[in-house]
Amino acid sequence: MRRISLLFFIFFIIFIPFSHAAKVNWTWIDSDNYSSRFIDMDSITSTEMPSAYVYNARPYVGTADIWVKLTYNSEGGLQELNSYGLSVPDSASVYSIIRLHCDLDNHTIQLVEGHIYNLNGKSIYDYFPQTYIPEMSRYQGVYYYVLSQLNHTDDFKQYKSWIIPIDYYHDDNGKVHNVVINKMTIKKNINHIYYSIYFVGLAPDNSISDILINNNDLNIENSTITTISNSVYKKNNGWIEINNYVNRQSLIYPGSNGAMLRDKLMKYCAENKAWIHRYDSNISGT
Repeated sequence: MRRISLLFFIFFIIFIPFSHAAKVNWTWIDSDNYSSRFIDMDSITSTEMPSAYVYNARPYVGTADIWVKLTYNSEGGLQELNSYGLSVPDSASVYSIIRLHCDLDNHTIQLVEGHIYNLNGKSIYDYFPQTYIPEMSRYQGVYYYVLSQLNHTDDFKQYKSWIIPIDYYHDDNGKVHNVVINKMTIKKNINHIYYSIYFVGLAPDNSISDILINNNDLNIENSTITTISNSVYKKNNGWIEINNYVNRQSLIYPGSNGAMLRDKLMKYCAENKAWIHRYDSNISGT
């Protein structure tokens, strides 16, 4: 039933009219609990790196500007409207067109401009923030799709299967928490494996209520795990940094959850050597 609902949602939003770009060919990238994202590959403008930079014997594209369309369900539309102090009778009828500047060499995304439209294609709000946003944001699928298309990499394929399930648990309130590793964050450097664990809290309706992102350094030689940073997302408060556990080091004991985690990470690294070294060995240049 959920799959049917999602397909209906995607079918509906694909055919929302786009007033001033009738020839735009929107490609669906991904969806979450609140919105769906589409891109127009024909609108991309890009620049190549100097000739010394190559990837798979091709010139490496360094930057790309792309237009992205976001459509919303009622809750997602309401959140977007509230962000700018706007109000319309039907929040699910609005959609946004934004322009992103993606630096594919430095792995950054800049939100250049945005426009919010009503169902009739009339602009109701324009903004030009020129702000940088985290790679691990709702635009990460767009970023990796563009990176894969322009530089013929495996990033988007990895993104589409981006988690390694680790565990799940119930908290004191009976809420289910899924514990997963984000493949997109796994990198290996000699005796160190860097990775992020997501603790995803699910509300009774199965929507995401909170997310804890725990960034870590696994020292294989010393059998230790060190916490680098913590961020928590609360549905009503957004992202907050938590510093209580930063730089805290824990030993890995045989048979412990840490040992299970270490073994899964080492297995993944052994099977995906090119991927985990994608930022330090694939591109050659001066």
